Amino acid sequence: MTALSSVQGAASSLSLPPPRDVTASSLIRGLATAERIIGVASLVLSLGLVLDLAVRQGAVDGPLTRVLLTLWLAPLLIVAVAHLLRPRALSGAAVLAIGVLSTAGWAATILTRSTPEESHGSFLLETTAWTLALIGAVQPTARSGVLWSALGLLAGTAGLVLGSLVVGAPVTLSPDRFVDGGIVIIAYLVVALGWRRTRGRLPALPQVERATREAHARRLRERAAAAVVHDTLLSSLTLVARAPEGVVDARLERLIRRDLRVVGTAEVTAAGTASTSSDLLPLRLVELADGFRWRGLRVDVSGVDAVPELERQAAEALVEAVAAALDNVSRHSGSASAEVTIGASERAVTVMVVDTGRGFDPEGVDVERMGVRESIVGRIERLGGRVRIFSGGTGTTVVLSLPLATAGSGAEPRPGDPGGGSA
Repeated sequence: MTALSSVQGAASSLSLPPPRDVTASSLIRGLATAERIIGVASLVLSLGLVLDLAVRQGAVDGPLTRVLLTLWLAPLLIVAVAHLLRPRALSGAAVLAIGVLSTAGWAATILTRSTPEESHGSFLLETTAWTLALIGAVQPTARSGVLWSALGLLAGTAGLVLGSLVVGAPVTLSPDRFVDGGIVIIAYLVVALGWRRTRGRLPALPQVERATREAHARRLRERAAAAVVHDTLLSSLTLVARAPEGVVDARLERLIRRDLRVVGTAEVTAAGTASTSSDLLPLRLVELADGFRWRGLRVDVSGVDAVPELERQAAEALVEAVAAALDNVSRHSGSASAEVTIGASERAVTVMVVDTGRGFDPEGVDVERMGVRESIVGRIERLGGRVRIFSGGTGTTVVLSLPLATAGSGAEPRPGDPGGGSA
């Protein structure tokens, strides 16, 4: 995109609904968290019912009943709280496994040491089993919610049946627990159905990220393009307005022609910079740093002001070699940051890429691997340059050097600048 076309484009705003993956995941996480909170709260309230049961039984049977029920309830309460704080598949499995045993012991104790009137019918009997039905989704998907809810219902039922068989009591299961578990499963299915119906209208997370980046880059390009026009044509037109009436000075005419050529050929990058062949290297390196920041690698660039004018072929080779080196840092070194330093002497321009990650043996790189051998070394050596790689346990340094045999002649000074005279 040229600077002139960027200036002509109008700025646009981006307004997007929540991405569909985030919307569905948030609903499922909220539902699962609410389930687990209710389950833990019911266990805590059960302790109050245990105290009430002990009071009803009097001083003879009450204390032992209270102790036994508390011992069966405590392990389940502990793992349920842990699962609430950090819901994982392992913690969910622990809740189900301990829940079966706790429910069996809890049911056996209530069936042998209380009457239905003392234990409020089936409510207190099925408290722990009811908590298992509210285990909640482990993954933020409706499938996970349905699976774990069904497993919770089965685990609670198994515990109740086991407790009844141990004491020889008839197995009685309340339909209320299955109704509550079914409502939860239906809620997950409704979320899944709603997601499927809206998936075509809500953007996916990668689409939102891409659209956001494109909108941000578009705004940067527009500002950079405006800056190029301001620094070239507008400055020249200001000089024309201040010049004496008559024929335009030949040097000012050449300057205006050059500015028109710069505006027509300047490349406005996604990093918000506009580059011509004379400043391609430093600005492209800054753009690279911005691009790798989206990939999680912080790149610090220094020395951009000291770069001499290079032919486009040489600048492109250096940029592409640095990009390959930074790609290796991002993928293999384990380092979260890298430094790119540009330097120049009378004979050569040098770019140094440094990271503090895991080093490697440059001589031990497989000959079939193209990254170092061709993308970095071959690209520079084909232009008569040199690549040196130093790597060890403290990091890697890649030094790229190109001779300045293709250097340009520099920019023409503006009228009014130091050494430029006046119109």
